[in-house]
Amino acid sequence: MQLGSDGLAVRDTKQVHDQNGDLVVTGVVENTSTMDKYGWVVIAELHDNGGEAIRKEILVNGLQFYGVKDRMALKRRGQEAPQQDLSALSRPPLLKAGNSTEFKIVFYDPPMRYKECSITLKNLDRDTIQKVITDTLDELRKLQKPRDES
Repeated sequence: MQLGSDGLAVRDTKQVHDQNGDLVVTGVVENTSTMDKYGWVVIAELHDNGGEAIRKEILVNGLQFYGVKDRMALKRRGQEAPQQDLSALSRPPLLKAGNSTEFKIVFYDPPMRYKECSITLKNLDRDTIQKVITDTLDELRKLQKPRDES
């Protein structure tokens, strides 16, 4: 079991490649505290041989946020990212004290050079959400930068 923040823990993580070659990470988020939790964030990162994070996926209360790389991978397959019901985030599910919930994250077309996957668990709070949004916007900006035409 890996402890997260403020009484949250992740356990029973598994990683498998599905028939499309996508990396599917599953596990359980457990509220080990004596207080109910109104939200949680799982951040899964793929690392290369040098330990550098080369890809990140974010799950908020069980809802995966599909990044640009996910959408591009699915588009190459002729598919679209699943529709997401973001209204669920305005009313976060309550994870009662002592209870747990399963999670699943998919890395579409994971980079061949990844060597390991790390999982970080955080409480759903303003600072965590701000960091998630900032990181996502930074990724989008990097992909949109004009290429050097020299």
